[in-house]
Amino acid sequence: MTREKFQVFKLLKKASKKGVSMQDILSGKMASNPRNKQIASIFKEAGIIEKYGSGIKRVMQSMTESGALPPVFEIIAQNFKVTLFPSGGVNDLLIYIKNNPGKKSKEIKTALNLPQRTLERWLKELREQNKIIFQGAPKTGGYFPLDDT
Repeated sequence: MTREKFQVFKLLKKASKKGVSMQDILSGKMASNPRNKQIASIFKEAGIIEKYGSGIKRVMQSMTESGALPPVFEIIAQNFKVTLFPSGGVNDLLIYIKNNPGKKSKEIKTALNLPQRTLERWLKELREQNKIIFQGAPKTGGYFPLDDT
């Protein structure tokens, strides 16, 4: 799967007037209504758009198929935000450490079902990128995310 950047997009005025919820958007109940129909038509003819209103469903399906964590959808005022978590072992490890700070490598290995050598390689990579740090004594310490990760 290619990595895509998603930013905050305006909700349809029609949707905000009717009080459409994020659940409506995710379930596909809300019909797509492009702001610029000419651009949408050109994109459809060029094969960039497969079908109006299918993007969110396709993003969720693609993330699931790739083994990534599910995307997080949030409504912020009249906008919605999509946060993606690309799949890939070292990213999953970083997410685990962020959600479970202070865990020892043995606990991480068990939780993520990883071979010891793979875990050691990924931990080294994250330490070299200054994304995590080991704190404490070798027998009792654990891994913590750094603030700028």
